[in-house]
Amino acid sequence: MNYLRQIKSSVDRSMAAECAEEWGYPRHILPQEHKSGIWFEYGEVAFIWYLDGPYPESIQLHCASKPGRGFVLGSERNMIAVGVIAELLGATRLYSVIPAGHEGCLPAKSMARYLRIRGWDHDHWGSYIELGGE
Repeated sequence: MNYLRQIKSSVDRSMAAECAEEWGYPRHILPQEHKSGIWFEYGEVAFIWYLDGPYPESIQLHCASKPGRGFVLGSERNMIAVGVIAELLGATRLYSVIPAGHEGCLPAKSMARYLRIRGWDHDHWGSYIELGGE
């Protein structure tokens, strides 16, 4: 079983970002994301990080999974965990933002459909879910 563990060291966050890119994350992860993001590792199979969202009290969720592992964070248990962490960080809305230029690619469409089935809504920033619900 894998567990979510926060990555606190800036060096370790930078290494996680490099690994996420090697695993196929669809864009370059900027150095300011290493510094300002709140990073977690999920065992040795995935990384997630949170950045300020497009609106006050919103937060963006980014994730990268090791090749061949699929979207390991997509289980109901893990989706609840990432939402709870976002709430603890002060967010009332959690976004999964699609990188510009990737909106029409298969993984982005699949992710949006996957989240929509699980109750997420969509706007021009990406998919989102309201937090603090029942």
